[in-house]
Amino acid sequence: MYFCLCCGYQTLYEKPPGTYFVCPICFWTDVDLDSWTRFELRKAQLNYVHQGASNKEWLAQVRPPTKQDYRHPQWKLLDTKIREDGTKVKNLIITAFNDVHREDGISLHESDLTMYIINYNGPPSFFRYDSSCHRQLLADARAKDVETHWKDIPTQTLEKFIFLSSLSHYLDKKGWKYYLPAYLVWSLNKYIYNRWHNECFIDVVNSFILKDTHYPLNYEIEDFEFFSRDEYLAILSSEQLSAICQFLHFGLTYEWIDEVYKKNIKNFIQDYCPTI
Repeated sequence: MYFCLCCGYQTLYEKPPGTYFVCPICFWTDVDLDSWTRFELRKAQLNYVHQGASNKEWLAQVRPPTKQDYRHPQWKLLDTKIREDGTKVKNLIITAFNDVHREDGISLHESDLTMYIINYNGPPSFFRYDSSCHRQLLADARAKDVETHWKDIPTQTLEKFIFLSSLSHYLDKKGWKYYLPAYLVWSLNKYIYNRWHNECFIDVVNSFILKDTHYPLNYEIEDFEFFSRDEYLAILSSEQLSAICQFLHFGLTYEWIDEVYKKNIKNFIQDYCPTI
């Protein structure tokens, strides 16, 4: 007999996963595990703990465990495992980026206004920065971001801008390096505490890690500069790159990701942290 992955009791006649047996105690169907079914297993376990079945619609079909039912001594909720692994990754990020400050880097509100000006006037190749018109507006926008350390950025500020994926195009290297760990930790907290929006992981990855080009405004030359992803990643230390790759690996393990993004993320890890 083998143990059910949902409730932990010894109810299966073949080794999981992928037997497609239904556990009589929690009524979890033992499917193959991938990032999507692992996400469903997490919910099913919590349902069993709080409701008595992997899904409330099966409450009439389940039976309670008896003294003869043996539970694996090392069984634990997937939710607990996620919190343990997620906390480890979060601590790696905090340690690797602990000394990062924004300094004179472009801020989120400043970048947001730049994006608005560009969308109003045309793409960057046609946009011309007008210091007489735009400098004070951008300074006022920058003044809204009063914190100096990324750990102090208000959650509502991060949530306000995360779904504006093109906004990170206009962060300069200092601004990008400053906001990157804030968004990594924010999204981990979303997942660890079971509040993860379906697209949170991909939004963060797409906006800050897989973005191919960046074109921040250079105030000195009063025009945009174009940088590749590699030029931005080059300013990170090996410890910081490793922390990013651990974040990506966590997402690959626990979050549902479509095949295109999964391939891109795996390629990124292979290129920058092949030992993970």
